[in-house]
Amino acid sequence: MKSILASRNFVILVIALLSSLWMSCVSAQKNNKMESGEIKVNVVSRGSYQFLITLSGKTYLIMNLPDEFKEEGMKVVVSYKLLPEKGIVYKPSPTDQPLADYKLEVIELKSIRKQN
Repeated sequence: MKSILASRNFVILVIALLSSLWMSCVSAQKNNKMESGEIKVNVVSRGSYQFLITLSGKTYLIMNLPDEFKEEGMKVVVSYKLLPEKGIVYKPSPTDQPLADYKLEVIELKSIRKQN
């Protein structure tokens, strides 16, 4: 009787581990996407900017945009990972102190190139 219970528990454990592994692979595929988009420049204050990207009609805050792509309206193709946290988009104020405006989902770029 104990051996039947032990083997049943072992089978359940193996199934749980395999399904967990499969779900992490599916999740990794969902978080590593390749899409074309457009760079947006958000003025925060004098000389301070945030860079956003519009992908499939949705706008994201970019965590790690290389300097050569920091141009308003630039068409790009990116591979990225969607991060779990949201980032704050700032707006300028009359005193030139950035004010929190709204939050956006944040992406980490894996690769980027100009669109042909």
